[in-house]
Amino acid sequence: MEAPSRFLEDYIFELDVLRRFAKHVETGAPIPEELVRRLQAARDFGRGVQAEQMAVQGRQSLRLHDGDPARDAREVARDVAERESRLTPLDGTNWPNNWEHMGSEGYAASYYTYQWSDVIASDIRSGFANGLMDTKRAREYRDLVLAPAGNVPAADAVKSFLGRPYNSTAFKERLARSG
Repeated sequence: MEAPSRFLEDYIFELDVLRRFAKHVETGAPIPEELVRRLQAARDFGRGVQAEQMAVQGRQSLRLHDGDPARDAREVARDVAERESRLTPLDGTNWPNNWEHMGSEGYAASYYTYQWSDVIASDIRSGFANGLMDTKRAREYRDLVLAPAGNVPAADAVKSFLGRPYNSTAFKERLARSG
């Protein structure tokens, strides 16, 4: 569900994209490549912890939607986090009662799909060997993945674009690069 938008989030961190508009306000000099690398590093910092927390939240969402709805959601979330997270939940917060995705029809017990969207988005990104400004490849992505919308199963659309079923290799490589 989120893979196209997660994939498109990469564009703003692509040097070729930024060089089209990101200019120094006084000199007009294009954004320096080193600055873009630092922006990418800042984006990627803690990506592994973020992935772990999304997995924990996926488990929390499943537990919150499985069983007695009268349970205290904070206790359910704390139980999952204490078992499965390296981070200690903060006392006195209203988590997960204020977790917007839990009241959303699109996610609710399916929050774990957000992580799958990141996996698929990373794999789609790997299909742009010549960069995100590769016009031919961008058109293929548009025509094979976006244009069919819900008329083609998402996995089939991604397979058409990549020439193979999606996998988690690119996602794992991205996590490894983020330190």
